[in-house]
Amino acid sequence: MQVVAIVGRKHLQVLIDSGSTHNFLTDDIVLKLGLPLVDIPMVNMKIANGEQLHCSKMYKDFQWKVQGYLIETDVFIIHLENYDLILDAQWLASLGDINWNFATLSMRFQYNNQLCTLLGRQSATLHRIEGKCLDKLILKCNTPRPQNGHVSLLSIQYTIQWSRLAI
Repeated sequence: MQVVAIVGRKHLQVLIDSGSTHNFLTDDIVLKLGLPLVDIPMVNMKIANGEQLHCSKMYKDFQWKVQGYLIETDVFIIHLENYDLILDAQWLASLGDINWNFATLSMRFQYNNQLCTLLGRQSATLHRIEGKCLDKLILKCNTPRPQNGHVSLLSIQYTIQWSRLAI
């Protein structure tokens, strides 16, 4: 399940998934937030796709806000491509009983003596864009038009992560 968390003024793309063994924070966020890390003995861990990783750094008591709830957990530091924070079996096990509805992408659990409900985000949907809609998107992104007046989607280089395109 995907949610957006906030640390300070930074929005984090979060994946909540039981397929990995530990919680992970990407090294990019560590650098941007200037977090002090703790050196640990090398730890072997498994991520959701089955890949084995080795980690020697962690951040203790990492705090973030998600949908009005302040949450805290230890995180291991690795490089992540698609998410800023991955919460896995390590965090899920700390919650006790969880009511997780995959049809509605909702999750209910007790945390710090409070009933919490998180609502997941829908996955991104790809749309074909042509003509005036493409022109509008280009103007919205401040992408300059080439001298020949033709625009290729390949010339627009930016990433839309976990959002729907609404034009």
